[in-house]
Amino acid sequence: MLLQISGMKRFVLTIFLVALLGSAIHSAVAVAATDQLSFIQPETVTVTYSGDRSDEVSVWLKNDGTGLPVTPTFSTVLEDGEGKGAPVAVEVVGESAEAGKAAPLAAGQVARYQLVFLEPSKSSGQLVASALRVQPATLPLSIGPDLPSARGINAALLIPLVIAIVWLVIAWFIGRGSTGLRDKLGGTAELDFSKSFASTLTAVGALLGTIIAAGVLPEETVKLSRGGFVGLNLTFGVAIVIAAAVAGSFLSSEAVKNKDGKDEWKVEGYVLPFMVSALITLWAVLGELFAIWLLIGELGAGEGFTSLGVTMLRVLLVIGALALLPYTVVKIKVAVRKPEAAATQTVPPLRVFKVKPETISAGDDQVFTVEVPTTSGEAPAPPIQLL
Repeated sequence: MLLQISGMKRFVLTIFLVALLGSAIHSAVAVAATDQLSFIQPETVTVTYSGDRSDEVSVWLKNDGTGLPVTPTFSTVLEDGEGKGAPVAVEVVGESAEAGKAAPLAAGQVARYQLVFLEPSKSSGQLVASALRVQPATLPLSIGPDLPSARGINAALLIPLVIAIVWLVIAWFIGRGSTGLRDKLGGTAELDFSKSFASTLTAVGALLGTIIAAGVLPEETVKLSRGGFVGLNLTFGVAIVIAAAVAGSFLSSEAVKNKDGKDEWKVEGYVLPFMVSALITLWAVLGELFAIWLLIGELGAGEGFTSLGVTMLRVLLVIGALALLPYTVVKIKVAVRKPEAAATQTVPPLRVFKVKPETISAGDDQVFTVEVPTTSGEAPAPPIQLL
């Protein structure tokens, strides 16, 4: 009986010790679970790249634990624009790395870590810092290509300029006739350049400013920066104003008699300044159309647009650009060439015949023949008989 009681005591004591040990372990785990890492700065990380390595970025990490130092490791959880996973490795560099790993971080301390992302691609997600015995920390991360703010500007300026020069030379030889660059304007176009040449062109070019003002540009553009689009619109707008000033600055005046015989001033322009102004205007308009072409390419489903809409807009731009070509030829011809007089046909003078009625006796059948003259080269008309 005593042996049974003693065995029972040992069993109860064992159960008590196991429960006490489990409670201690649970308390230790609970305490350890409160230890965590946290990012202090920055609030978000934006990384750019131009090859297989991104630019260097710094983050400040804190160990909120009270235990031993921890060695953090960094990783990413990213996805591309289509929602697919885009894993990117992270390398710790600089003073924050020891033997290829991140330097240990003591409990309650903050350290700066310099990170480089390997084989990056355009994606977004989270940067994760984790370590043993502590909860991980996360930070919003965005990775994109390195796009200089001045990207695409030179092409947007030079390509339309080359096209404008080539086409204006062609239009000059088609429409000039025998007029030289040093001659005075001999056409019938209005002296006001903005009306005689640039009115239709500037109306086409004003589309760029309208689109920019509509606020359809996405936050991140590829071909040109947002500032680049605005700068091109300003540049081409100023160019059109300067073109009109150039055309109106080189004029001559002389006194002439009007149809009433009174003296009045006649103001005339010259061919060369007009052609320079035409070149500036054509370049500006083609440049704005080229910029609109690039801007339309920036639109997509994210901005509430579709690929079909982009295609249709670009087709309209091509039609508009092609329509400028015959317009330019006609305007140059009307402005610089003197109108040729239409060929007139010489009509010979009329021959008048006078018939005296008193010479005709009653009852007499007399026939008078009148010959009608003709122009040279035509067959003579038959005589007309007057009864």
